[in-house]
Amino acid sequence: MQVRAAYARRQSAPIEVGDFALDGPREREVLIEIKAAGLCHSDMSFFNGARDWADYPIVLGHESRHPRRHTRMWDLPGLST
Repeated sequence: MQVRAAYARRQSAPIEVGDFALDGPREREVLIEIKAAGLCHSDMSFFNGARDWADYPIVLGHESRHPRRHTRMWDLPGLST
């Protein structure tokens, strides 16, 4: 599947937007479409250099805001709490 994400190639570099190929969800995984994401303290350390990230390219912003597709985990076939 193709996804679009904002990412960085190296420490303190400008953020770029690009398309990536990802595997689709596997058995017992859930696909969530994220419409917007915020940055947390860890993400901000990329910009101010407080943390030396080693795994580039990196997609920042895991504080997601998305519409709920299912309200409870047990609504999904094959999953339970």
